[in-house]
Amino acid sequence: MSRSSNPFANWKSWIEQILRPQPPEHLIHEKLEAIRSELPPPVIWLLGKTQSGKSSLIRTLTGSTQAEIGNGFRPCTRTAMLFDYPDPDTAFIRFLDTRGLAEAGYDPSEDMHWCDQQAHLLIVVMKAMDQQQSTVINTVRRIHKTHPGKPVIVVQTALHEGYPDTAYEHVLPYPFDNGKIDAAVPPDLRCSLLKQREDFKDIQASFIPIDFTAEEDGYDPADYGIDALWQSIEDVFPYGIKAMLEQNSSAEDFTGIHWQSAHPHIIGYAVSAGLAAAIPIPAASITTVVTV
Repeated sequence: MSRSSNPFANWKSWIEQILRPQPPEHLIHEKLEAIRSELPPPVIWLLGKTQSGKSSLIRTLTGSTQAEIGNGFRPCTRTAMLFDYPDPDTAFIRFLDTRGLAEAGYDPSEDMHWCDQQAHLLIVVMKAMDQQQSTVINTVRRIHKTHPGKPVIVVQTALHEGYPDTAYEHVLPYPFDNGKIDAAVPPDLRCSLLKQREDFKDIQASFIPIDFTAEEDGYDPADYGIDALWQSIEDVFPYGIKAMLEQNSSAEDFTGIHWQSAHPHIIGYAVSAGLAAAIPIPAASITTVVTV
């Protein structure tokens, strides 16, 4: 039997690939770039006034302390910045923060054009007790008119500003499930939330009241409403983004030495398993694949 026709002739070389895999770095880079170009990470477009809670929202979703104004963001238009998580090279989710909404005469045309092929979800962030939202609402209407199918989530933040006093605690269980507002919600807060919803009556949107606070603020939980927000996001992105973020935040360093060392071995095992599965002897093939 010739060497080429013997299904086990190259087994020794496969063992070498498993124990000492050394795929060319440039080849790995090319393959990853090809995948990235075909499957770009989802982009969440954040709209809201300054101090509405956009950075807090990103920090809570990702666990990253880099999500601060001017820190971790990079410009993509004159009035918008991108935050790639965990970083530009390995990002599996991106946040687009439009910063011009606080400026008089803001024109979203440039941002809308950039987002035409980029953004997959629009999250409108507004303080629950702030009724001066005409610029934000008009901008959302323009976007919705141009992209009527783009999903919209309205995140109503800083709920504690509508509480009767500083001793008042969050209503538990979460009183805003399924778009409803429970009677236990303080009257002033309830009225303001309903008024903001009325402003969006001509736009199909999901409304998620949240209150992301610092530990020293004394509110428990500090990420009030996070589960409802995640559910709304994953209704749009059924890709397991939440699980990826949680897994990534628990790692010491996503791009550190352990990952760099393990990656070529993972590739080596995967390639070896694929080669073993191609052996034209069913019993041997099954055993070999399981072994690898």
